[in-house]
Amino acid sequence: MRVFWNAEDLAVWIGLALPSLFLGGLIARVFMQAQTPRALAAQFIFYLIWFFLLKLLFQIKYSERFWWSLGWVVPDKGLWVCLVTGPILAIILNLMAQWLKAQPVDAPFQNLLFDRKLRIVFGVASVIAGPLAEELAFRGFLMPLLVKWMGAAAGILTTAVAFACAHGQQNKWMWQYLVLLFVAGSMFGWARWRYQSTMSSMVMHSSFNLTVFLAQING
Repeated sequence: MRVFWNAEDLAVWIGLALPSLFLGGLIARVFMQAQTPRALAAQFIFYLIWFFLLKLLFQIKYSERFWWSLGWVVPDKGLWVCLVTGPILAIILNLMAQWLKAQPVDAPFQNLLFDRKLRIVFGVASVIAGPLAEELAFRGFLMPLLVKWMGAAAGILTTAVAFACAHGQQNKWMWQYLVLLFVAGSMFGWARWRYQSTMSSMVMHSSFNLTVFLAQING
């Protein structure tokens, strides 16, 4: 993994998250009325603003390309492995959740599942937009830096901890879900490292989320 950014860049980008989130919420509030679709739109706009600022950082400070810098390349092999591993991982983690006696929690924007049109929007967000943004942020930007500092194994696992904590609030900080998210994040990190591509980890993440989404709408 080629890393040209540093701890200062990481701190700056994390610091830009809150104003980006505020601006995304403000734009969504101006243009949308219904609260739940507005919240989903705000999250999407937040991602656009936040990653645009990272793109500017790469261009202005380093004269580097955004997508290539974050490892968004077609791997020589492994996409089919990642595609198949995602659903298998979802099934294993569901069994683990039962074994750990994890209490059910409402998924974010779960009420969108009751409206057919909004269900499609939610599906696209959870299967494509969400995994893309999260893999670029965690396995594209954060993990290479941690791997450079700590080595591959520690970098992957530390990124998985950050990934789990980022989802903690929506899962009510239940330790069982933090464990499951850590395992998922570790597997996504493994895919990123093994195939040297965030596209690989995104494919695994997307097929994982697709399995969960299909279970939700058919549950």
